[in-house]
Amino acid sequence: MKMPFIAFILQGIPEDIALLTLSLTIVGIELRWGKIVVAGTLLAFIIYLLRFLPISFGVHTIVALLLLIVFTTKIGEIKNLQISIMASLLSILALVTIEIICLTLLTSIIGISEQEFISNTAFRILLSLPQVFILFLLAFIIKKVRRSRCVS
Repeated sequence: MKMPFIAFILQGIPEDIALLTLSLTIVGIELRWGKIVVAGTLLAFIIYLLRFLPISFGVHTIVALLLLIVFTTKIGEIKNLQISIMASLLSILALVTIEIICLTLLTSIIGISEQEFISNTAFRILLSLPQVFILFLLAFIIKKVRRSRCVS
């Protein structure tokens, strides 16, 4: 599905930065925000371009997962690819779960249909911001729990 450019800027980039942040946090890597923002933006841009290619629905998700694994491995300087794969899969699973819950709740509360959500760029952007916030919150919680375990 093609994404309007404004949605790419206001939804795609923050979501991919949050996704990469969560993946790196799961691995236990210290967050270097400059690298995360650049890599998350690049990840979002590549996925945005993929959406314009005549490929089957869902292929961009598989490519996005592979790219997330690559970015997690490179930014985290991870030697064990299995760890990057696990963290990336968990991050994508978290995103999908949070996205389903948030969109189901918010569209039912607001009273809009799925078609209305898809066709209305403003709704699409606004209703996906909570999931970005929750991804960052989840990363923050994981980091706090890890830190408290290390101190104890």
